[in-house]
Amino acid sequence: GARRAMETQREVGFLELLKRNKTFRRLWYGLAISMLGEWFSTVALFVLIYELTGSELGIGLLFVIRMFSLALPQVFTGMLADRFSRKWLMIWANVLSAIAVLMLLTVDQEDEVWLIYAIASLLMVFHAVFIPAERASIPNITEENELLTANALSSATWSAALCLGASIGGFVVSAYGVEAAFIINSICFAIGALMYTTITI
Repeated sequence: GARRAMETQREVGFLELLKRNKTFRRLWYGLAISMLGEWFSTVALFVLIYELTGSELGIGLLFVIRMFSLALPQVFTGMLADRFSRKWLMIWANVLSAIAVLMLLTVDQEDEVWLIYAIASLLMVFHAVFIPAERASIPNITEENELLTANALSSATWSAALCLGASIGGFVVSAYGVEAAFIINSICFAIGALMYTTITI
């Protein structure tokens, strides 16, 4: 009895958490895949802007728009996670992101650059909806001794996805072009949404 009590109080490790908590494991798979895809296409956005305009200023403007479109909506999107289904917020954020990324395939002229900025901004708004829903869902699907590990793993996944996704994205854009990166990104979002449909929060 005492041993069992100690087991329930002991904070679990990363691998133990993924092995024993099926719901969190599926959430994490969806997060890892969709975030990998998102950073995957970030390189492609910068390359596409430069190919169409030849302007470093255009790349800087894209970065500013992305950050502004992510930061500002979070003042309001945090409330959505308290009012609506966190599961469906994540699903719809991914589905709409997948569609938005595919729209980038239509941009091939300099006078359409505004569409890149608009879609990039829209993607960040969807991201701003996804973040609080994902973070708020973690306490709902973990035990008390899993929560700290789950939050740490979630945060680490964002950083790892940024590093790995941007690296692989650069290779793919160089070898196959920006269109391939956008298609792969859209598929990643779709897979992430599919993973979220299998969990119960």
